[in-house]
Amino acid sequence: MAYPKDVRLYAEHLYVVKCLPMSQLAKLTGVSKRHLDNWARAYRWRQKRLEHQEASTALERDFVLLQSRMLARALESLDPKHASAAAKLLSAAVGARMPPNHPAPAPDEDEAKPSQDIKESIAGLLELADRKIRLGLLNPETMTAVAIRDLK
Repeated sequence: MAYPKDVRLYAEHLYVVKCLPMSQLAKLTGVSKRHLDNWARAYRWRQKRLEHQEASTALERDFVLLQSRMLARALESLDPKHASAAAKLLSAAVGARMPPNHPAPAPDEDEAKPSQDIKESIAGLLELADRKIRLGLLNPETMTAVAIRDLK
């Protein structure tokens, strides 16, 4: 039986990206498992799945490293721009980890106001300063006059 190309592409997406087993693909698409196995061989689905998993892992690793560097920069500089950028990146990361069917939070009327960005930056700075103080208390040898002046 011949199937439309979009059915094959949908099945490929479910296998490669969503990592669904063939038995579940057969149920979702209405295509026999044997036919799906033939497509998987002909279109290299297993290889594509491995490549997708490797790329996703590398991307996630790079994103975590970027988050770490941005947080470190914000902690060191206490610059509101760095704090705001780090906060936005972390917020985006949390949003990306939400389940796909999770409802998006209702937009707050204050979000459209520029003052909200300033409030977030200040809150971020206070949090960063608090973290820096805690780190200083845990490692008193790092609390130099320069570090204390930076906190001010």
